[in-house]
Parts: sequence; C-alpha cells; structure tokens
Amino acid sequence: MSWEIVQGARNIVFVGESGCGKTELAINCALAIKARLEAASEEYSEAARRVTLLDMDQSKPSFRSRDARKAVEEGGVELVFGDQLMEAPIIPPGIKKRLSDPQGINVLDVGGNEIGAVNMGQFEEFFNGDDTIVYFVVSPYRLLSLDGAHIRTMMEAVEAFSRLKDFRLIGNPNLGEYTDAEAVLEGWEMIQSRLGELDIPCDIIAVSEWLADLELPETAKHRLTIRRYLQYP
Repeated sequence: MSWEIVQGARNIVFVGESGCGKTELAINCALAIKARLEAASEEYSEAARRVTLLDMDQSKPSFRSRDARKAVEEGGVELVFGDQLMEAPIIPPGIKKRLSDPQGINVLDVGGNEIGAVNMGQFEEFFNGDDTIVYFVVSPYRLLSLDGAHIRTMMEAVEAFSRLKDFRLIGNPNLGEYTDAEAVLEGWEMIQSRLGELDIPCDIIAVSEWLADLELPETAKHRLTIRRYLQYP
C-alpha cells in the first residue's frame, strides 16, 4: 500500500464531493499510518505513535467515520466526533488540542458540501504549514464530477469555505461492491480526461482490496489499496 505518500505529514485532510469515498480513504489512511508506526515502535515514542481520526462530517447522517468506530478503535486509532444534530455544524470536542499537538498525527474526514467545508475555516492557522496534506478525492461516477467544469466548481467551493489550499488529487473509480477491473480502468481514464481539461495532475488511484493485483496504467503512480469498513444498504 502506497500510504508512504503521507509520510512526514502531521495533518492529513480528505475533502471532496459527498459520496466520493473520502471517508473510507480516511479510515484506511489512519489505520495504515498507525500500523506502520507500531511496526517501527522502537523509533517512535508512545506519544509520537498516537493517531487520531477526526470525523468532521456534519453534512449527512450516514456513511461517516464514526460508523466504523469499532474497527477504528480496535486498530489503535483514536476516533473523535461530535454529536449529530440534523445538519448543524457541531464541532467535535478537543479539535484544537489535537491539532496543536506537535507529535500526534491527525487524519481529518471533512464533510462533502459547504456545511462540512465551512467547519474547517476556523482552524486555518493549523493547516498552513508543510506538515499538512490536503487530498481532494474525485470519483468519476458521482454527479458533481461528470466533467471538468463540475470538478472545478466543487474544488473552488471547498477551497472558499474551508480555506484549505494546495490540493493533491486522489482518483477513486469506485462503484462499491460492484467495482470490477473494468470500472476501475475506465473510471481512471475518465478522471484523467476530465482533469486534463483543467490541467490538474492526478497520479494517485484508490483500488478496492479485491483488485489489489490489477495491473494499472503508468499514469497511476501510487496505488492505495482500500478495505471497506462501512456498511452500505
């Protein structure tokens, strides 16, 4: 798994259109980082091995990081979230404390619309340094990613409301349990075509674990193998 792409970062933020798969990516990322740190336990203190998954998604009542709480906590990752009250942007407790911690690593799952993005603006001071990576997740099968213009509009809206900048892109050609090799390869080509209209590079692809051996195009330089943790109807 190429989660080495986040090495050196202390804050890893996942944003994107609702339903693009950022929650599964955030869960997988947090668990992979924790496993890597534990494997190298002699190199890191206990504090430096602390990984927190911050569920910032207040935009919908389902498919959130907190819905995989058991798996996340069993993997040694601390899960932080606030109570859901309709679509009110309630901030989870202790966010600033964790973002201020110079040792721990934070993975943030941010809501997929203006409500989710606007929550991030008040923490702008923590995300301006080189220790933050912001990943914008693109799924070619989602309504607001049907062409380059839609993707640009979504990126600009998230940037304006969240004040996050310098996005790196992850392509997630995923159709849930119906994802097969054809869906991944065709979806990746669609992503490349649509982002090509914007002159925005994307060389990171998320692939379901049952397709871990799928041969990918040369344009997909980094493969993120994803395990499903959320339960879908």
